Amino acid sequence: MRGLLAIFMFFTLASIRNIEGKMDINALRKATMGLKPGCVKASGVAEELADGVTRGEYPPDPNLMCYLKCLLQKLKGVKNGKISVEMMTAQTRAIVEESVADQIISAINACGHFTDQEDICKAAYDYSKCYWEFDRTVCFFP
Repeated sequence: MRGLLAIFMFFTLASIRNIEGKMDINALRKATMGLKPGCVKASGVAEELADGVTRGEYPPDPNLMCYLKCLLQKLKGVKNGKISVEMMTAQTRAIVEESVADQIISAINACGHFTDQEDICKAAYDYSKCYWEFDRTVCFFP
């Protein structure tokens, strides 16, 4: 009887873990929309430029660059003043459904070479633009 109870508990916990709310790409996009107003304000970017990011428009505007840095910071993708591929990968694995997480992590890794620049705003811009060009289907920045 104890063995059956243990098996039942194992499968119950396993099913709860699968239902625990890992996000698909649409949920991720929706969740990040709440970051936009604060980052627009903090960076001073024009609303139109911030809106263009969702369409793959990346004009080389310093405020847009810092808007993208702000988003990465709020997404916990910055560590010790640098964009961290490791942090972004860990965050992705923790909150995103596996099928989408693999695609996102491929983009993170493909663009990781842009993360080690002195100017973190420029690094965020180059990284984000690369990410869009690599796989726009998993872009989620607002």
